[in-house]
Amino acid sequence: MRSVFGNNLIISLFGESHSNYIGFTLHGLPSGIEIDDEFIKSELNRRRPSNKLNTSRIEEDNYNIISGVFEGFTTGSPLTVLIENKKQDSSSFEKGVCRPGQSDYTSFIASNGYNDYRSGGHLSGRLTVALVFLGAICKRILDKHNIKITSKILKKIEDKDNDTTGGLVEVKASGVIAGIGEPFFDSMESVLSHLFFSIPSVKAVEFGLGKEFANVYGSECLDEMEIKNGKVKFLNNYNGGINGGFTNGEEIVSTITFKPIASINKEVNTINILKQENIKYRNNGQNDANILNRSLVICEAMMAYGLLDEMISYLGRKNL
Repeated sequence: MRSVFGNNLIISLFGESHSNYIGFTLHGLPSGIEIDDEFIKSELNRRRPSNKLNTSRIEEDNYNIISGVFEGFTTGSPLTVLIENKKQDSSSFEKGVCRPGQSDYTSFIASNGYNDYRSGGHLSGRLTVALVFLGAICKRILDKHNIKITSKILKKIEDKDNDTTGGLVEVKASGVIAGIGEPFFDSMESVLSHLFFSIPSVKAVEFGLGKEFANVYGSECLDEMEIKNGKVKFLNNYNGGINGGFTNGEEIVSTITFKPIASINKEVNTINILKQENIKYRNNGQNDANILNRSLVICEAMMAYGLLDEMISYLGRKNL
C-alpha cells in the first residue's frame, strides 16, 4: 500500500484508525517557516465532532513534532508529526465481517487477509486529521502570497433517523496567480482532483460549471476577457479559474460530492469472508451520520497542499 504523494512537497502518511498514533512525514518543506501552534489547533478543532450527527469518538488530537522544527521554525529537513489516538473502541469489529460500502472486503483481498479491520484501518477517515495539520502549515505559507482558501456546504438532504446523508461542498482559492500547473498529467485540476479523491467518501469532483457544461452552449459558457488598468480581467469564471491545466488568475472553484457514510444503524445483508457465510449485520460503532461540517477544513487542506506543491514548481522553493 503506497501512501505517498507530491512532486516538491512529498508527504508520507502513516497509521491506522485504532493504532496508538497516526501521522505524516513531509519532505521538501522550505526552511524558516514559522510553526503556528494556535492556528494548527484551531484548524484541528474545525475537524472535531461538533453536533449530534457526528461520531461519539472525540479525540483530543494531541500532537508531537518529532523532527524538522527547531525553535519554532522549520529547518528544511523532513518534518514528522505524530498524533495520538486515545478514544478508539475496537469491540464492535470482527475479522472477516465485511461492512457494506466500506473498504473491509477490498482491503482484505488486497492484503491477502492481513488488513487491519478495525474501522477501516489505514483507510479510515481518522487519518484526515494528519491532512488538516498539513493543510494548516500550507495555508500559513499561502497567506504570505495573499492566497485565501474558503469553503461552504452547498447541499445536504434532510436528516433521517437511523440513516446517514452525504452532500456537496464548495471550496475556493482566491489570489492565485496565473500560470501554475504542469499539464498534461499534473494539470492543476488533475493534482487537486487526486487530493480531493483521497478524502474518504468523496465520489465526484468538479471545477467551475462542472457537469453543467453538458447543459449549455459554448456561447453561454465562455470566460470572456478584457484588459483594465494594464491587467487581464475575466468577465466570467465558468471554468473555475483553470484553463488548459494552468491557473488563470481567477478564483479556483471546485465542488466536491460526498456519499452518505456507509455505516448505518440498520440491519443489512453482508458476508463473513473468512467463514464464507452470508450474514446479517448492524453497525454499533462510533460513526458519523453526516461529515460535511467536518469535511470543510479537510477539503481546504487538500486545496492548500495541492496549490503549494505546484507553486514551488512555478516559483521555486526559495521564492516562497
